[in-house]
Amino acid sequence: MDWRKLLLSPQGRIGRKSFWLWIAISYGVAIVVGAIDAVIFGVDAETNPLSSVYGLATLYPSICVNVKRLHDTNRSGWWVLGPWAVIIALLVAVFPFFPKAHDDISVASVLAIFAAAAVMFAAFVTLLVWLGFLKGQPGPNKYGEPNSGDRKITPVVEVFS
Repeated sequence: MDWRKLLLSPQGRIGRKSFWLWIAISYGVAIVVGAIDAVIFGVDAETNPLSSVYGLATLYPSICVNVKRLHDTNRSGWWVLGPWAVIIALLVAVFPFFPKAHDDISVASVLAIFAAAAVMFAAFVTLLVWLGFLKGQPGPNKYGEPNSGDRKITPVVEVFS
């Protein structure tokens, strides 16, 4: 698959292989960029400019890859917004529990914030499992033909022989 088409267009479908390849490469580069940030700006730096730029640069390609993976399962790309909708709803619901000052921290505020963080984490894990582990439709669907490169996975025995 053409990398520009993979990373810059939300049209079409990709399989699990391309999805995990993108995850591995993008997270691998993020770790290297984070290490460079730590060396240049210090581990306890308030901001990590290189990591921030990398995160912004990979935001749109990540959305495109996730949308294509959802298309492979015959779902709308709008489902990518699901975890973000959960986050916004939880922040609105938990906002009254945020402490007004450092001394106002109560058990209720800590529990509310912890519960919101747990639900947010669960939403993202659910999306990751949905995108990364569920099979796509084997034949064509309303988003196009399956990506043939992802369907033919070379057996491990052939790779090492």
